[in-house]
Amino acid sequence: MNVKWYRDTTLIEEQNYVVDKPDYFCDTQVQAYNKIVITINNMTKANRFLKIFNMSDGITRQFYNDEIENLEIIEEITTNNQALNINECQLTILPKNNTGVLFQRTLPFSVYRNNNLFGKFYVDTSTSNTNKTLYKLKVSDEIKLLEAQQYLGGIYNNITVSSLVADILGSDIEYELDSSLANLTISGYLPILNKREALREVAFIINAYVDTSRDNKLVIKPFSSTCDRTLTDAEIISISTTQKNIVTQINVNTSLLTTTNAERDEIFNGVVNGNEYIVFDSPKFNLTITGGTIVNSNCNYAIISGNGSNVVLSGKSYEIYVNKKEKLNNYVVSTDIANVQEYETSLICNEINIINNLHFVEYYLKVVFKMGETKVGDNICLDDMTCRVCQLSYSLQQTEIYAEAELEAYYE
Repeated sequence: MNVKWYRDTTLIEEQNYVVDKPDYFCDTQVQAYNKIVITINNMTKANRFLKIFNMSDGITRQFYNDEIENLEIIEEITTNNQALNINECQLTILPKNNTGVLFQRTLPFSVYRNNNLFGKFYVDTSTSNTNKTLYKLKVSDEIKLLEAQQYLGGIYNNITVSSLVADILGSDIEYELDSSLANLTISGYLPILNKREALREVAFIINAYVDTSRDNKLVIKPFSSTCDRTLTDAEIISISTTQKNIVTQINVNTSLLTTTNAERDEIFNGVVNGNEYIVFDSPKFNLTITGGTIVNSNCNYAIISGNGSNVVLSGKSYEIYVNKKEKLNNYVVSTDIANVQEYETSLICNEINIINNLHFVEYYLKVVFKMGETKVGDNICLDDMTCRVCQLSYSLQQTEIYAEAELEAYYE
């Protein structure tokens, strides 16, 4: 087999290989090429057909159990969806073959056990010893990558959840939206945010959560309201209970926009040659421009174009007012110190009054148990209690997987 790398018509590198197996890796580092020509010179036996099933440009490596140490996975969500948590995995690799081991940041990294997927991750950090025989990796799920991607926000009037999620995530991010959420409608606005925070805003207001546990995509689904699993004493290794300061009140503060008494402001005044990106300090509407053109805009920004002349961009500012809703904890007693939990949003789900779905935590549990198919977000029943799984920490190198779990029990 002869392999040639070209940059346009210029030959950069040429290698000849003896191919004696069905899978072959060309162990050559070549840069700045845009074409590969592979020539099969001959076959070991006459009158045989050759069929190439797959060609991969780059390196795909598989590491097996005897090359892996200390593989730990943490899956997590937070109370009342206060954050969009990131699942993480930490492991040590002792590769038997160092060919092609280069753990670049955001490199895809899938973890399997007995051919069952336990998560698709991306390399966050990697360290190695001097002779490259040991690598320590920290990998994170796709939610971590969303932090680096900007969403330009906008104003929404009865937009469906399916449309808004598609707008936030785009076509490059694989996700699954539960059918019970798809046709809910949302109104309000979002400022310019990273995609992780924008998706959290949507998930919060529709009482859903986002998880990647044991999947190769983002899964957006509602919180379970039923018992997903009943734990037996035989499945529990240990259990402990912790009580923290009781939350006595929950407030949901919703920022809303109005055009009442709006005045026109000068947003930008300067010379523009080509395109310029203007980010507003507050939401704007009714934009006008002199000396140039508005290429694109929404309430948060404008892309304007000019030919070297002075450009003036003006607009009216929305007035922001806050709608505050309160929910009292009916289990508060006179000795409890006031402890108010505040939630901020700028969206409204027309079918859900979110404050009715926010819970007061009665106590927290730490349980070590036989994990089985349990995931974060599930409800577990034990000793006549129903608790939500908020964190699972476990090793894949156990014969049977026992997880250390953090659970929350809510006031009914």
